Amino acid sequence: MKPRLALFVASLATFLVAIDGTVLFAAFQRLVQSFPGEPPTLVAWVLNAYTITVASLLIVSGRLGDWIGQERVFRIGLSLFLVASYACGNSAHLSELIAARVLQGMGAAMLTPSSLALILGNHRDAQKPMAIAIWGATGGLAAALGPGLGSVVVGHLGWHWAFYLNLPLGAIAVLAASFLGGPPLTTRLRLRHGIDVLSAVLLGGALACLTWTLLSARSIDPIHLGIGMLLTIALGGWFVYRSRQVPQALVPAVLWRVPGYMAATGASICFSTGFAMLFFGFFFLVTNVWKLDLSHAGLAITPGPLTVIPVTVASGRLAMRWGHRPLIIAGAALLGLSALWLMHYPTYPQYASFLLPGLLVSGVGIGLVMSSLTAVATMKLPAHMHGIGAAVNQTVRQIGSVLGVTLTVTLMAQRATGYDPYVLLYATLTLLSLATVACVWRWRAEPAARILG
Repeated sequence: MKPRLALFVASLATFLVAIDGTVLFAAFQRLVQSFPGEPPTLVAWVLNAYTITVASLLIVSGRLGDWIGQERVFRIGLSLFLVASYACGNSAHLSELIAARVLQGMGAAMLTPSSLALILGNHRDAQKPMAIAIWGATGGLAAALGPGLGSVVVGHLGWHWAFYLNLPLGAIAVLAASFLGGPPLTTRLRLRHGIDVLSAVLLGGALACLTWTLLSARSIDPIHLGIGMLLTIALGGWFVYRSRQVPQALVPAVLWRVPGYMAATGASICFSTGFAMLFFGFFFLVTNVWKLDLSHAGLAITPGPLTVIPVTVASGRLAMRWGHRPLIIAGAALLGLSALWLMHYPTYPQYASFLLPGLLVSGVGIGLVMSSLTAVATMKLPAHMHGIGAAVNQTVRQIGSVLGVTLTVTLMAQRATGYDPYVLLYATLTLLSLATVACVWRWRAEPAARILG
């Protein structure tokens, strides 16, 4: 009973975190209208403030959970996430909303690694691949359903309800988590040197500088662009140096020696960038080019995400026989093919003959890749590193999401320069799919059944 309850609680938590990362794709243009006078590049920080905060604090949260217990971190994170969700929905000014999104990102950063640790700590080795597949499917489905669900909610109730929607689901998670009880699910570490918070600040600063530079590329002079890139490189380099030098590193070197971890990390950032570009780009296409209203746009996109969860669950069984590498390659290839298909978009609505095939193919591709990347990065980790291992993997995914949103907003501005932004977007997505394949092409991993013995 406890393994099932832990899986339910963890999956519900990751559903909340994942859907909040994409539900505002649908609300973006409504947010721009709600804050007149604010440029779209500034409104984009409502999306990016959340993901940058999550990316910056995931590793710290993983270390904190390994130190004081994952269940405790999970409960604190869930409470903070719900309070911040209410604050987001109740915001009257853009600055208030961005600040509340930062708090929400802090709660999400605590939930993500601790939710996976709940699963790893409550399941036997033979059960872990399927449990991780379900957990990954839930997160993937939430992230994919976010734009469609957001369009219905925002279209009928306003953007505030994109955040209020978290409250009833969060209340269910709080109630279910209260029945877990028991001792901490992972071995607590004695961190003699504390947690390296400065590295988290450096990582967040580097991401913020990079995001600002990309979003402002067309509106500021080359000198300021150069300064932005230099700050990004300096902060990022300092983060890497400090993480390798401090006694209690945020990213332990032993992680990169775990079979498949390096390949999964590279593939994760490429795939997550493409994932964000795909679904954010869908909304720009069907609303700006095809002129569909928000509710119809959400319904039009829904069939693609609905293919994610059954394919992800099935991929857990397939990985037991063939391993994760062929699934990642096949899924990334399908995503690239869908991007090539979508590149030749018609300027008037052609749903059944054009958009639906692209959605279904991309949904299958996402389902094959999503849980495989998580499983590769976590299955072979020792118990005391479950939190940090999951946190690093999820961090690079959040970095990919930030890059995907930023690149999409930047490319959409290219129409004024005479370039077709959608061709540029889907060409970039195709290259990212090829990069995902390249990351795992030479990796020789055993099938999960053989790994688990």
